[in-house]
Amino acid sequence: MFLPMFRRAVLLILTSASAAHGLAAKPIEVQVSNYPLFYFAGRIATDSFKIEFRTPEGIDPAFWEPTDDDLKAFQGADVILLNGATFEKWIKTVTLPRTSITDTSKGFSDKHLKSGEEVHRHGSGVAHSHGGTAMVTWLDMSLAAEQAETIAERFVEEVPADKGAIHANLEKLKEDLFDLDNRFKAVGKAWNNREVILASHPVYHYMGEAYGFAIEALAWESEQGLSTAALRETERLIAKHSSKWVICEEQLSKGNESKIKSLGLNHLVLAPCSNKIGSYDWLEIMRRNVSNLELILE
Repeated sequence: MFLPMFRRAVLLILTSASAAHGLAAKPIEVQVSNYPLFYFAGRIATDSFKIEFRTPEGIDPAFWEPTDDDLKAFQGADVILLNGATFEKWIKTVTLPRTSITDTSKGFSDKHLKSGEEVHRHGSGVAHSHGGTAMVTWLDMSLAAEQAETIAERFVEEVPADKGAIHANLEKLKEDLFDLDNRFKAVGKAWNNREVILASHPVYHYMGEAYGFAIEALAWESEQGLSTAALRETERLIAKHSSKWVICEEQLSKGNESKIKSLGLNHLVLAPCSNKIGSYDWLEIMRRNVSNLELILE
């Protein structure tokens, strides 16, 4: 009689311990400020983490305005992953717990580039400028790898027991990033700065610097018909540089495509992918970007 009762007591203790462990194993809540960080964090994280990216698709996270619910989610998060390099414009107007914040580009702040651009707007969006610090850091794959490493370091701090799995996941991600890096470098080396490439928007600073492309940016509103002023500026730069290529953030409308063809320009799409694009993940978009960029060599 004593043995069955003893077994039941042990079972009760073990069950209670398991329940307590379940409460302690609540996932680490992680909020991220753009899609590249969401992708990196998702590749690196273990089941101990819950990653969330709140900017709706179709909105540029750099100029996103969080709702009250969004801010509550950030303020209640265990970890807040920021791109840094002035990417998060909204951060200046809110209060977030400093101990939760990890600025993923702070470690290479000495490599931050400058951007100069007049104030403009996208469609009916908020008027803004890309001036100051260039912010699309992840288009240099070596910097993207540094951002991924910073995420992994923070995750290990949060869950030391998962260190081995986190580092293994990081290494797999870095393999993909280094493969992209090598492909971008190969295009840049073969291109050998034949001419200045135009860009529809000032977002390619880090890519140009890392891979040897001389790029001069316009400020096209590609979702609208290109204005007479935009076409005149494009003509001026074509005449200045004898440029034959323009890099665009997204596919041009038929009308805009026809307009730039009339100027003698070829175009290719190289999406920065600061937000999700359809059903494609960040790595798929970057691989497609490299394939598109290789067209300039043909």
